[in-house]
Amino acid sequence: MGASKPACGFTLVELLLTLFIISIMASLAVISFSNNLDKALSQEAQRLQAVIDMAIDEAIAQSAELTLIVDDNGYRFAALSADDGKWVSIKEKPFSDYPWPEAISVSVNIDGSAVDAQAMAQLKQWQNAAGDISPMLLFLSSGELLPFTIELRHDDSPNRRIIASDGIHPVEVLP
Repeated sequence: MGASKPACGFTLVELLLTLFIISIMASLAVISFSNNLDKALSQEAQRLQAVIDMAIDEAIAQSAELTLIVDDNGYRFAALSADDGKWVSIKEKPFSDYPWPEAISVSVNIDGSAVDAQAMAQLKQWQNAAGDISPMLLFLSSGELLPFTIELRHDDSPNRRIIASDGIHPVEVLP
């Protein structure tokens, strides 16, 4: 009998072990990516909550009426002018225009009524056409505000964050 040729290639056990290791690494990458989206969503919700709290304090301190205007592109604040009774955009940070990061969607509910995408688009159209600002969520100089919820979602994640107030208690971020 002739000399047998040494076997080339990998055994079935080696291939299975390699596939197992690759699948574990891929699942860890997916979990890590999901956690980053959730973290980004939480950061945006906490930022908006903090800015709303500052706006409430500013309205009381300055005896001014403020409004928060939210749409799919971002949010901004405006103040009611004592001179002519028109809403004027606030240019100073943190109340100036703030764009949402990519892939963040928003829905707004004010005093039990949903402000849907069509209403947001119509509000934006009126503001652009007349140059006037229509108030959305009011912060009164007395410290009063309407009950509201603002829901933030990331397009690539099932998670969401809700910024809410019942009009009496402080603004909070709900899971």
